[in-house]
Formats: sequence, structure tokens, C-alpha cells
Amino acid sequence: MMRSTTLLLECLHRAGMRDIVTIEPATGGVAALAGTATRRDAPSVFAKAFAEPPADDVFVAEAEGRPA
Repeated sequence: MMRSTTLLLECLHRAGMRDIVTIEPATGGVAALAGTATRRDAPSVFAKAFAEPPADDVFVAEAEGRPA
């Protein structure tokens, strides 16, 4: 498993998602690691994480369409 998928799996486990079957890495991102996680008995999820986040609200800023 690549480092990005390992980090995403760790983050998803910390969030309580223990039913991850596979993670398909996403490409083309600039800073965050991202991928689609296939779950055993639930819909797939798209996950993003930073090994070291640049700011506490970086994902909030992204969702609002503003720079972090």
C-alpha cells in the first residue's frame, strides 16, 4: 500500500470507519493526499488528508471556495 493510502486508511479508522476494503488514490492534487475508499457494506467515500496540515481550517476554507 502506498504512503498516501496508508495515511488515508489511518485517518478513516480514527474517524470510526473500520469497514474499508480498498483505497484508490486520486491524482492531480496539489497539497493533500486523496482517494476513494470502498467500504464493505456502505457507500464509498472520497477522503482527503494532510500528513502535516498547513492550517487548522484548510478544509473549511476549501469548502467555502476561499484560499487557506
